[in-house]
Amino acid sequence: MELPPDGPQRRFYDHLSPRPRWGFSKELYNFGKKENIIERAKYIQLPNNKRQYIIIDVDDPEMIDIWDREVLPNPTIRILNPANNHQQLLFELENKIILPIINSTIKISFKAINYFSSVSEAMREKFNGDPGYSYGAMKNPFHKDWCVSWHDERYDLNYLSDFIDLKPKHF
Repeated sequence: MELPPDGPQRRFYDHLSPRPRWGFSKELYNFGKKENIIERAKYIQLPNNKRQYIIIDVDDPEMIDIWDREVLPNPTIRILNPANNHQQLLFELENKIILPIINSTIKISFKAINYFSSVSEAMREKFNGDPGYSYGAMKNPFHKDWCVSWHDERYDLNYLSDFIDLKPKHF
């Protein structure tokens, strides 16, 4: 597969682990080099230790064009299942969010993680997304079964928060 030297396709591909988990269903039992499986894998797993995308899993066909009806930013990647109009919306972030790993020496910001979680949850509510989606298996945008649209845009969490109602964190 030939990827452009830059743009959202290249950034998504570069974000993948060198050997991601993948599968033909949401059960990801296979591992393989990304260059060998990128067109074969129907579902794929993003890295567990960082978030480069806010991902919203939308099963409501009424939400298929919500950003056209309301003033909302376009997703960087929109992956549509043509059989049932279920879709995954990926909003690429300008700055990755690093998640804690056991025995890691990387310094992380729990403030950034909490803010990311608040913005993600509010966006999920805005798009009527699946509350059970866990960033596990996602539709692979390079697989031929999906209708994919790419929008070359990265977003700042502060910018995205302007379009949603953030709720205060409850402790």
